[in-house]
Amino acid sequence: MASLISQVISWPVFVTALLVFGLAPGALLRLIVLAFPRDDPRRRELLGDLYAVPRIERPFWVFEQLELAIFEGLRNRFARSRAHGRGGAIENIGYRGPTACAAAGITYRQLDY
Repeated sequence: MASLISQVISWPVFVTALLVFGLAPGALLRLIVLAFPRDDPRRRELLGDLYAVPRIERPFWVFEQLELAIFEGLRNRFARSRAHGRGGAIENIGYRGPTACAAAGITYRQLDY
């Protein structure tokens, strides 16, 4: 029994937990926001929302944001670079998150979910 306790409460486990729940989510999220164009307001919103999410949920929340960045951020970034290369403009269809939240009467986190 003492061996089991010493395995659970050990330096490698402590350091791993510190990385997974402390350092890694913030560092990974800072890389994720680079997928969005520089003028996209989601960059600041994502960094601000990180600290609103409970610490135990942060790793999972960050991976959800990674999925969002891959399918929305990179797609928009590549579309802009292709349109810029051809000399055309990108047609913006839809509303920004805060505008949609105000119109629907919900929070941004509800909209994101």
